[in-house]
Amino acid sequence: MNEKNRAVLVVQPGDSDGERQAHPGCGRQRDGSPSEEYLMRRFPRIRLYRAFTDRGAVRSLRQKGKDADTVQEALERIRTDGYLQVSVQPAMITGGTPYEIMMEEIAARVGYGCFSAVIAGRPLLTEREDCVSFARVLRETLSGSGECRPDIRLSRQSRDEEHGGRAVLLIGGRADERERALYRMLREELKAQGAEGLCPAAENEREDIEAFLFGLSERGVHGICLQPFTFLNGGSSSVSEMRILLQKQGFDAEFCRRGLEDYEAVCRLFGDRLEQILPRED
Repeated sequence: MNEKNRAVLVVQPGDSDGERQAHPGCGRQRDGSPSEEYLMRRFPRIRLYRAFTDRGAVRSLRQKGKDADTVQEALERIRTDGYLQVSVQPAMITGGTPYEIMMEEIAARVGYGCFSAVIAGRPLLTEREDCVSFARVLRETLSGSGECRPDIRLSRQSRDEEHGGRAVLLIGGRADERERALYRMLREELKAQGAEGLCPAAENEREDIEAFLFGLSERGVHGICLQPFTFLNGGSSSVSEMRILLQKQGFDAEFCRRGLEDYEAVCRLFGDRLEQILPRED
């Protein structure tokens, strides 16, 4: 099968206000989303479409005159364009409710028998085995990243510095028990790889966050880079609230809005996920 016959639908969670985690456009327009640009470089002959699981994001973007589709609408667009097979890849880390919505909308559309095959991919962090590679990417990427330049290893030398090392606290949205188990496994793997100053946590894991902060204080570390644990760029009220809390506790907190798709190594993992569900050439 020729790659030019491959339709790929990237599904974003979006946000209720349509501002965060929303790269507008689908099929016809592209806006420089780092992960999508990476996919186009790696798979230059695919046709890329985009959809959102959050209908609030779709409404908001349309009110601003931008193209935006729900998953079912995007699938209809793909069918109208003449594609019989489509690979659907979520632009998500752990999935959760947005992933469930994506799968429900796919099932509803596929029920009409419009496609010969619709193959859905997995979020980046789905199983225990994913934690090893994901932790390695986080450790290697964030150890010298952009604005914050954290020292996630918290070496003895950095702990002895006047202001200590700079840790990284990655805050995700509210997580269910399955997602929280993945967060715990990821933190354990990061610790095993020597990245004890790097903590991804859901916003409803306050006890784990407090334990991480207490450990930093005990080691004399007062600098924290606060970053959203999301695939796409953005922030949230929980991240802003956390920054205020950190400052009240005496931490020097910097806020970085970069989503994980801004890092090439994470985009490679995203591309690996897509490659697993692309139809193979005959």
